[in-house]
Amino acid sequence: MENQNDLQSKREKAQILRQTIEAQDWDRLDSLLEQDSSLINEKSVYTDTWGEYWGFLLECVYRQQVLGVRILLKHGAKKTVGNWGDCLPTTPLEEAQRLQNQEIIALLQARERPTYQRKDLEM
Repeated sequence: MENQNDLQSKREKAQILRQTIEAQDWDRLDSLLEQDSSLINEKSVYTDTWGEYWGFLLECVYRQQVLGVRILLKHGAKKTVGNWGDCLPTTPLEEAQRLQNQEIIALLQARERPTYQRKDLEM
């Protein structure tokens, strides 16, 4: 079982990721996940700060943030997380289809992980 310090550390890291997504700071999100992507699918850090029990990928789909979806998938976000068994009402793909966002649908249906090039690394 995790100790309180580990759980607190996870929550703090998750809060930074959440704030980065909310700010749409995609280069920072990519950099943070490059350093540590261990929380990308971690259910224990999901909270109701977005109104319900969402994960990072589903939240980006809800917000129709194509770059956020691209970066999360690049770093290993699970495309299938999100159903009532996971305490989420829909999958990212189902939500993208409901929103008719073809770009996100294509990312979620692709077999390969997408790429993302940070602006600070462009030549």
